[in-house]
Amino acid sequence: MGKTRIELLDFSPERMPIPHYTWIAFFLTFFVWSDLPSQATTMLINLAER
Repeated sequence: MGKTRIELLDFSPERMPIPHYTWIAFFLTFFVWSDLPSQATTMLINLAER
């Protein structure tokens, strides 16, 4: 039985690049939004000092 490779970052035209861009954008958005609450207090302190 041969191995099949899963190429998540293969953006060749025949592999439909739009779904790849969609999940990458979702991942980056999720990462940024989940990181904002941990930085909120730091941002508020820095803005109050100005």
